[in-house]
Amino acid sequence: MAELTNALRRRSQFGHLNRKVLRLLDAVVTLGILAVFGVLSILLFALRGFLDQLPEVFVSLGRARDAWRDFKQARTEEAQR
Repeated sequence: MAELTNALRRRSQFGHLNRKVLRLLDAVVTLGILAVFGVLSILLFALRGFLDQLPEVFVSLGRARDAWRDFKQARTEEAQR
């Protein structure tokens, strides 16, 4: 970042204007970095919540599968009578 700032200062003919632009650029880059990591933090928090719920989902799926199997087995036994 410092190299970019120094390179831009050397190229400019208007040093005072360039300093204002560079301060603004630094602020924009800083806000951009904060925004990216803020969104990443929220996504990781949501992913963690989703992953925490998966074991309960798998248990429920197992119970639903067992209930469906029992239901089909009961229907088959009734049809044989």
